[in-house]
Amino acid sequence: LFLFIVIFALLGMQMFGGKFDEIFEVEEKPRNNFDSFWGALITVFQILTGEDWNEVLYTGIRALGGLGLVGTVVCVYFIVLFICGNYILLNVFLAIAVDNLADAENLTAAEEEEQKKREEAKLGAEVKP
Repeated sequence: LFLFIVIFALLGMQMFGGKFDEIFEVEEKPRNNFDSFWGALITVFQILTGEDWNEVLYTGIRALGGLGLVGTVVCVYFIVLFICGNYILLNVFLAIAVDNLADAENLTAAEEEEQKKREEAKLGAEVKP
């Protein structure tokens, strides 16, 4: 998941690095931009969580000159990021986490059963003098 975020952050830096500044005045520069690596990571994470991802999309389209061929490429970038990140990678990550929790619960139940057998064997050994 982190590798996916890093790849899309680097792609975003190549496409949008410094471009968001050109359509805004200095005091209105958006917080979610691709000007630095850390800013790009945070912006990609914001898009993956679905928090105002469409605002970043529209800002990216305006930064690269509006609708047209370039605007279509921008749309493809954001839609692939949003769909692959949200609906595929995050669900796989959650499935792995839930599976590990279920395995831990089964392991705990097996350990409790083994402990119970040891206690029964110990009590059986004490009763047979």
